[in-house]
Order: sequence, then C-alpha cells, then structure tokens
Amino acid sequence: MKNATETAREERRPPLEPTQDAIDGEAAPTDGRRYDVRYIAGVYARKQVPAGFALRSMASGTKTFLLLYHVAGLGDRWLKVGRAATGDKEGLTLAEAVGEARRLRKLVDKGHDPQGERQKAAEARRAAKAAEQARAEQEALVEQAPTIGNLWEQYLKVHALPKKRRRSRAGDSSLIRAITYRLGAIVVLEKLGRSVSIEEVPPETIIEKFGSATLVNRLAGPPRAVRRGGRRKPSDSPAGLAVEALETLGSAVKVADVTHEMVEAMHRAMKGTPFRANRALALLRKMLNLAMIKSWPLPGEPESKPFRWYTGSINPCRGVEVYKESSRRRYLGDKPGEVERLRAAMDAYPDQIGVAIIRLLQLTGARKREVLEAKWSRLCAL
Repeated sequence: MKNATETAREERRPPLEPTQDAIDGEAAPTDGRRYDVRYIAGVYARKQVPAGFALRSMASGTKTFLLLYHVAGLGDRWLKVGRAATGDKEGLTLAEAVGEARRLRKLVDKGHDPQGERQKAAEARRAAKAAEQARAEQEALVEQAPTIGNLWEQYLKVHALPKKRRRSRAGDSSLIRAITYRLGAIVVLEKLGRSVSIEEVPPETIIEKFGSATLVNRLAGPPRAVRRGGRRKPSDSPAGLAVEALETLGSAVKVADVTHEMVEAMHRAMKGTPFRANRALALLRKMLNLAMIKSWPLPGEPESKPFRWYTGSINPCRGVEVYKESSRRRYLGDKPGEVERLRAAMDAYPDQIGVAIIRLLQLTGARKREVLEAKWSRLCAL
C-alpha cells in the first residue's frame, strides 16, 4: 500500500486551486484506492498558501486538509490540519484551513515537529488514562479488600467449626470481640490524634464521629428493652453503643493494613488481663497465618480468582512478647483454713444431697458427671 506522499508524487497531478469551489468539486477516488491526495497551490488572500498544503479525499467521501513537511533525520511527515466541511458534515472551511496551515508552517520553520509533538501528547494522554484506570481499579480492589471481619468468617469456616469444640469456639468469639474492639480503638485514637487510652474518650464522641446512623439514632432514642434469659441484647447506654461502634470499626480494618505496631498496641492495651491478652494474640496470629498460606476469593464474590489475603512475608504478630502467666491451677487447702471453712459451710447447707455429692467427689476424685450419673449397683459393688 503506497502512502500519501508516494501517491501524490507519482501521479504528478496538477495541484488544486485554493478556492472553495475546487475543494468542494474534488471527487473521491473510484479506481479502488482508499484515498487520493492532491496538493493545493496558488495565492489565497493575497498570499501564497503554505508549501506542502494538500487535500486528502477518501473513498467514503470524507475530505481532510494535510500539511507535508520535512524533519531532519526522520524524513517527510504528513500532518493533519483538520477535516474539511463537506455537505452536511461539519469541518474547516478553506479560509480556516489555510490559516491553520500557515500557523503550523511557521512552527515547522522554527524547528518544531508538530506531528511528533501530537504523538507525544497522545501517548501522554493514553498513559495518564491508563494510570487513572489502574488507580481506579486499585481503589476498587482496596474497597473490596478482605477485612478482619471477613477473615474471622473464613477462620470459623476452615478451622474453628471443623476442628474446635463448641466451648472453644465460644471462647474465640469472645476474643474476636476484644480484638476488634482494640483495633477500632486504635483507628479512633489515630484519627483523633490523641495519645490517651480509649477509655478517656467520651462515648458520645465515638458514636457521633465514628458510629453508624443506627447507633446515633439509638443514642438519641429511648432505651431498648434488654431481654432476660437467652442471648442478651447490646446495651443502649452510651458506653455500650460506643463498644459496638469500636467493634464495627475494628472488623472493618483491612487485613492487609494490619501492622506489627497495631498488634503490639492491641496487646499492650489488654495488659490488665494478661492471660486474655495472650489468647487474643494467639487467635489473631492463627487467623493471619491462614490468610498467608491459603487462597480465597474476594468477599462476596465467590467466582473471583482466589488469592492470599495477607501477602506480607512475616506475620505481624511475630515478635510481640507475651505476658508472663501465673499458674491458674490450685488445690483445695492451698490456703490455710480452706478445708475447715468448706466443711462448716456444707454442714450448714440445707441441701444435704448436694453436700453428699461434693463429699463423694472429695473422697473419690471422680468426675462430676460420673458422680451425678452413678448407680447404686456400682456403689454397692464397692
């Protein structure tokens, strides 16, 4: 396929006169070619039209004004001046095209490369658009990124439910609330720019600035009745609502955003209950270990490609020094007078059947369930 320069030079067709009638009368190629190029030469508005000024006529009927110029080391370049107005199609008139061609020719004479500059500008726009698209995709990915709440659900599904007893799972549920509460407190204190403990921040401030609209309405509304028996509903007191707000904030923390410093701050805030602090640290470590070695899809998008929810090379919980735990096992009689006080209390207790069960437990060392379900036939056999 010959380019426009070769086509114009080989045919050596006479140039078009710089008149609007000549432009409008130029016919589209009919010999199978996609386009035809003819130079425009002559005087227009008492001045010669710029050298290299031409008209390209497409087989489709579209006409475009061009400007041919030379760049040292790069050769000839065709520069689009603009689409010509033809029929009902909007575009440049001859007068407008000549004015623009003269302006471009002056730039060329000063050493500019208009076509090269256009290409660079177009490449810059494409790069900026691609960067913006990548940034938007990254923001969308961050928005969908797994949270501590999502990780807790996966922990229950792949580890706690199939491998732990009900009592252990209940303990984990209590610990995750403590973890999310402390992580939420870290978020609040960071946003407030305070170095105090979360207990010193008024509950109303936490609810109004960080709580959901539902919590704010509950704070302003009448207290909600608390059910007796079964599962207790959250308190509508400011302190209770603030706890809910902090737990929600902590659950929304992105798994990828958890840092060693955050884990240390969480553990340090629980130093008043060292055993519970260590158990919470162990639970969070296990959850993050699963996020590092297992691949799951995006939360709420089961068809998405699975990936590791935490891509760090080191678990953020690693290196956090656990608190020293004192022994929690003790025996009756470790303290002076314990046995005597127990005997006196049992002698005065009205339910002597229950007292007999306790005495049998003391004598035999059997398990409570074994004594409660014991049969006379077994006792008589002794």
